[in-house]
Amino acid sequence: IILRALEAVGRRVYEMRDDFLASMNILGATIRGAQMKLGRGHAVNPAAIFNQIDRMGVGAIPVVVLMSAIVGAIVAQQGAYQLSYFGADIFVVDLVGVLILRELGVLMTAIMIAGRSGSAITAEIGSMKMREEVDALKVIGLNPIGVLVFPRLVALVIALPCLTIVANFAALGGGIVAAWLYSDIPPAAFLDRLRIAIDLSTIFAGLIKAPFMA
Repeated sequence: IILRALEAVGRRVYEMRDDFLASMNILGATIRGAQMKLGRGHAVNPAAIFNQIDRMGVGAIPVVVLMSAIVGAIVAQQGAYQLSYFGADIFVVDLVGVLILRELGVLMTAIMIAGRSGSAITAEIGSMKMREEVDALKVIGLNPIGVLVFPRLVALVIALPCLTIVANFAALGGGIVAAWLYSDIPPAAFLDRLRIAIDLSTIFAGLIKAPFMA
């Protein structure tokens, strides 16, 4: 039993290593493709980038708003329930503000984009590979990484911080409603306390993580 457990752990470690190396290979190929595209004087097509921003960014706003508002409301409701035992209901504002703006806003956005757009990108490029469109790009002298991967990566780096801002507002909105319903904290009092509880460093601590999660 011990040997089988160790074997399973070792196999999992090797799989993680292979996944990491594959990810680094894709990232390196993307950077190299971008350098080749720019170094040869080929301008990056803004239309392709804006198209991907529209698909992966604008198209994801409804689901990001919905899920973020629900998460914000749940955090506020559970926080209000626990803090009510200590008569510290107002501190639910600190909990919601710091937790959403620092961690949960960007984390939930990245997870939703990975599930929504990541699978779509994989299916799209896989379909192009099956139809030999990737080989066709090589035949006409274009780098498939620079044409297919680079615009999507740039679009994600641009769209994810913007979606994080949208998610933060939606989650705070859900928290305001939940705090009003469960702790009788009016929206005006919530916002007044929020201004005291957070500062710009709290906001930027979450936003700075967004490009790296792309």
